[in-house]
Formats: sequence, C-alpha cells, structure tokens
Amino acid sequence: MQAERDFNEIKLKKNLISLEKLLRLSKVRQKNVFIFWINLNKLNSPNAKVINLFFEKFIKDEKTPKAKYIWGTPSKKGSVCITKNSKELKISQLST
Repeated sequence: MQAERDFNEIKLKKNLISLEKLLRLSKVRQKNVFIFWINLNKLNSPNAKVINLFFEKFIKDEKTPKAKYIWGTPSKKGSVCITKNSKELKISQLST
C-alpha cells in the first residue's frame, strides 16, 4: 500500500512525522498518508472539509510556529489534536 510506504518514509515515531518530508509528496499522497496516520493512531477520521482546511491553511501557516489543529471535542473519544513546529507534526487524542 502506497500510503503505508510513504508513511514509513516520513515517520519519526508512530505519532510524529516530518513536515518537510510530508510536503515533498504530491498532494494526493500527502492526504493519503495523513488519513493512514490518523487511522494508525486509532483516532477519528476527518471529513473532506477538515482535510482540505488542514492542507490549505494549517500546513501553509508559517506565521504561527507552534500551531494546533483540532477536530472533535475533548469529551468525544478519538478526537484529534495535531501540533506542529517548523520541522514536525505530532498527533494525539484531544483531552480535557
């Protein structure tokens, strides 16, 4: 599976990936790796709107060096929090 191969190329840990390496992939492969990564961490899959906003706004925002991207609510199991710095993206379950 291509998404798994791509993930293995960009992962630092199960919950941590290289932002630079992710951005080298084509847009389609970026999105496939993103979904694979969420599923691998057993978190709730985002809808198309959430995915598009993630790639169009969050990933490209260089003004906010330590940004967070969240979907779901702290009370809902499997809700997602992704944090980023200039080099990495880290995924975790959103907690209260």
